[in-house]
Amino acid sequence: MNDDDLDLLVASASPVSDRRVAALPLDGPEAELLEAIMSLPRPHEGALPEVHPRYRRWRRQVLAPVAALVALVVGVVGFQQLGGDRNEAWAAPVVAVANAAPRILVQRPGWSVTRADEFTAAIGEMTYGDGRNELELRWQPAGDTPDRSKEAAHLETLELMGRDARLFRYNGPVGPTVVPADMTITASPPATASAVDGPGDFTTLWSQGPHSVEVRGVFADIETYKSVLAGLRKVDVDTWLRAMPASVVRPDDRSALVDEMLADIPVPEGFDTAALRAADGVKDRYQLGAAVAGSAACAWIDSWVGAIDAGDDVAAKLAVDAMATSHRWSVLAEMRDQGAYPDVVWELADAMATDAPVSGGKPVTIRDSYVNTLGCAPR
Repeated sequence: MNDDDLDLLVASASPVSDRRVAALPLDGPEAELLEAIMSLPRPHEGALPEVHPRYRRWRRQVLAPVAALVALVVGVVGFQQLGGDRNEAWAAPVVAVANAAPRILVQRPGWSVTRADEFTAAIGEMTYGDGRNELELRWQPAGDTPDRSKEAAHLETLELMGRDARLFRYNGPVGPTVVPADMTITASPPATASAVDGPGDFTTLWSQGPHSVEVRGVFADIETYKSVLAGLRKVDVDTWLRAMPASVVRPDDRSALVDEMLADIPVPEGFDTAALRAADGVKDRYQLGAAVAGSAACAWIDSWVGAIDAGDDVAAKLAVDAMATSHRWSVLAEMRDQGAYPDVVWELADAMATDAPVSGGKPVTIRDSYVNTLGCAPR
């Protein structure tokens, strides 16, 4: 398993509510499950989470071409200092990205950046929230502006940040972001320009310089959504970089944190921790936890599959026993309230004892599913 695989698989700080997951159609193939799994919350017992294709995060369309993360925050080597007498120091490559990126923040009381784990100058995603609502922002080259009219109703054209913007409402149940706890969810008819009352999954697109920008979120009504749009502002480089969430792991902190996460995780002989410690760039703490726990899980399941093939019962039992301890890995306990990755590891671990199938739209074997499910390197 490598960092690029996990970057595309686990960057999710915007989980979906259990209530809405339970209401979604669950008839998609397991490939869709594997793609969406990192952005889902803890599933109901006995099944891996799955979502309808329309509610997959933007990551597949937007971030698949991204080869690596760009560091958001760095230590003391190769920095530039901005903003006069301010003390912030940023890596030169980060400054270059920030200068080229749209640098949009929600400047409303209580709103902050809650996720900013993958971006480049040309393409990226961020999540903003106020504890009740969330807004997802993405940018990509202007020539790649998506056509939302095939899946959502165009409600109006409005002025946003000095530019014409097209506002859409998605058809059907709300998704993909967190729904406020006191919002009543009911099956909704297809959206039309004359039927916009009540909760909705809204998105707005506009062009800003070389970028196409899109902001999407689930809100109690369109006016609440538009009031958040009205708080969007382009900010300077210092302001934008200082807004990044504290959950990002700086490169100079990574080695020690990897060792901390591995402290109670047994690893097979020959397990390479150097790559986990040395990778550059920034990860969200959840992402790094998935990289660490996932690397160990992948190594043990690789060993188990090899032992089964070789008829080596002793080695197979060693792998089963090691994975059984995953229920006590501290990093997975920390991650459990933020996403589905721990539950996936545990389901695979529990199934190893009897080589039982795991559920992913339909029953599948551990051997056939674990590489894609966990983001392991192919054997």
